[in-house]
Amino acid sequence: MHIRFLAPASAMLLGAAASGILLAGNALGQTGSGVFTLWIGGQPAPPISLVQPADSWRYHPGTNAPQTGWMTLSDAALDATWGTGPAGFGYEDGDDVTVLSNMLNHYTTVYIRRSFDIAEPIDAGRALELVMDYDDGFIAWLDGQEIARSGNAPGAVGSIPAYTATSRAGQNHEALLYQGLPAEVYGAGSVGGRLNPGTHVLAVLGLNSATNSGDFSLIPALRVTGNASAANGEYFSRVTTNSVQLSGSNTFAGSARVTVNGYDAAFDPASGTWSRTHPLQPGMNRLFIAALDASGAILASTNRDIVAELNTVTVGGILPGNATWTAAGGVVRVTNLLVVPPGAALTVQSNVVVLLSPGAGIQVSTNSTLEVAGAWDAPVFFLPADGTSLWQELLAVGAGASLALRHSETVAGRVRALNGGAVLVEDSILRDFPSATREIVAGVSGAQLTLRRTHLARYSEIDSRNTPFLAEDCLVEQPNVDGMDIKGTMEPLVVRRTTLRFGSGDNTDAIDLGPSLNTTIENCLARQWPDKGVSVGAGSVDAIVRGSLFYNVGKGVEVADSASAYLINNTVAASSNGFHLYEKTAGEGGGHAIAMNNVLWGNTQAVALANGSTIALTYSDVQGGWPGEGNRDADPLFVDAGRHDYRLGPGSPALGTGQNGTDMGAVFPVGGIPAKPLALAALIQPSFPIELAWEDDSDNEDRFLIQRSTDGTVWQPLGAVGANTTRYTDSSAAFNQ
Repeated sequence: MHIRFLAPASAMLLGAAASGILLAGNALGQTGSGVFTLWIGGQPAPPISLVQPADSWRYHPGTNAPQTGWMTLSDAALDATWGTGPAGFGYEDGDDVTVLSNMLNHYTTVYIRRSFDIAEPIDAGRALELVMDYDDGFIAWLDGQEIARSGNAPGAVGSIPAYTATSRAGQNHEALLYQGLPAEVYGAGSVGGRLNPGTHVLAVLGLNSATNSGDFSLIPALRVTGNASAANGEYFSRVTTNSVQLSGSNTFAGSARVTVNGYDAAFDPASGTWSRTHPLQPGMNRLFIAALDASGAILASTNRDIVAELNTVTVGGILPGNATWTAAGGVVRVTNLLVVPPGAALTVQSNVVVLLSPGAGIQVSTNSTLEVAGAWDAPVFFLPADGTSLWQELLAVGAGASLALRHSETVAGRVRALNGGAVLVEDSILRDFPSATREIVAGVSGAQLTLRRTHLARYSEIDSRNTPFLAEDCLVEQPNVDGMDIKGTMEPLVVRRTTLRFGSGDNTDAIDLGPSLNTTIENCLARQWPDKGVSVGAGSVDAIVRGSLFYNVGKGVEVADSASAYLINNTVAASSNGFHLYEKTAGEGGGHAIAMNNVLWGNTQAVALANGSTIALTYSDVQGGWPGEGNRDADPLFVDAGRHDYRLGPGSPALGTGQNGTDMGAVFPVGGIPAKPLALAALIQPSFPIELAWEDDSDNEDRFLIQRSTDGTVWQPLGAVGANTTRYTDSSAAFNQ
């Protein structure tokens, strides 16, 4: 028997970030202690270093083209134009060992190569990785076959630029190692038959941005990683077979079973080990691995995504015309920038997995389209090629450029609308983009940036500048800076029915408003933000914040630096300040607000004014009192403040006492799509009924819908329970069905 939830959040399966070895101890609120590990494809063998920067390389300055066959000739066959030296090659960055002192103002390309010998066969299933630090671009070949190219390298995959070439204009790339940052890793696929015993050649073409560029770097390495059957990255594992060997340890006391997506693994309690050969479908496979006791209760668990790459399509450069990618065509590998040219259309259908190299992305040009058409139970995936490294972006740039993502999941990459381009994201997930310098979603002078029913997690920022912006029914959590930073003096900016939670650091806001006119924030829920729920900053005129709930934040709403706002029907509770108005920047003046129908209760300070700030606050319930028509100071009788249920309970003095007889406080329901339930377990009862148990991770669900299936494909309704429920008893299941 298979059980699933059918609720808005259940479509949003957010895989846990994990490494190839997963450790879950005392997981998901369960009691007890122990070790629960997962190996994908068996324990990994040590990496094999094939080529290192410190090795002796041959190099040819790009003052002229190198001799024919330079990628595959023996070292002895190279002509006198080739020098010898270690990497890095370059000038000015301070990371240069072989200094190219004559490159500046003379040439833009450098050709380097390193011969290496393989004495013993290498397992064909292990992963080949190119490690590159560079400024500004590169293309790499193994024995004459291209294995990687930077996103700014000119031409399509397989093309070889002229010796006078440069990296793409406006797409400069800074080296990383000299800044104390790790180099980029480019997955080059499985070893396969490419490293048979004998001599091999790694060849790299380095590209500078211009002859007068201030610096240049080229530092390559080549290695073999993983084991014979799986390549494990931080966010997923990749195999090239239709099954995978799973194994690990389970030392939790009382463990009786280990299951993989509900199917039993072989488990030996005496040794504390388990294993299972698990079948895979082509493309994405999502696994939930759990240790259970005899009743079916989960003692420890973890998630792991595995991509089965049985067939591969490789793309890059300029798309030759209209194209459609289907799951039947295999996994799509984007090795460098793929450009959808003006007038062309790229369609990506459900279940397609797209793997992007660190320098790769997809750019939608003027009057062209990228239509991603996933399905609720068959999304499209955009993933880092090596399972770990950040890639570039999905970009709509130019008038008429249109990028639409529906039922998709984007991991370790960003989405942008620039200079007239439009982006629409619906029913999708954008996650795990912890860049310190790039936003996960951005609009700069775009035609439109729209997010609907989208889950964003573990990222840098959502940023919109001079771009019409709409976010509705979204779930936003765990950014490392502000949740949203939106601004635009003439553009409509709207955030409605959205949940924003779990900000980090000391100075992060759920929503930060810069210069803007009539920005609207309504029916939102913001909690666990160190600084502000909504920050109305300098240049914001008549921002509207209404119908929203803020709790466990530094300040519910802050208005600063002569900005103005309307604060209507909001509830702020369990926070340092309800409303805070002050001068943030010397000389800018205080903030100003007109507020009505608000509930400010259970905060350290209800209202704080400084630096000439003003607030006209009426028809509100303010703890400690506040002057103004219709204001009161009376316990609002929240339904259950201890459980953060801030609806007004029966007999609340805030019911019907707002302006014109309306209620005070937030207008429920608030927030966006609920977070998915966690740790679903089927507990076996002595009298046979099966009790389902789960953990509720949502703030605003109204019910849970539960379905049952005998094959995991066809589902029938089983039942429904109300909000905040974590149990359901099924008395109708047939044994072993």
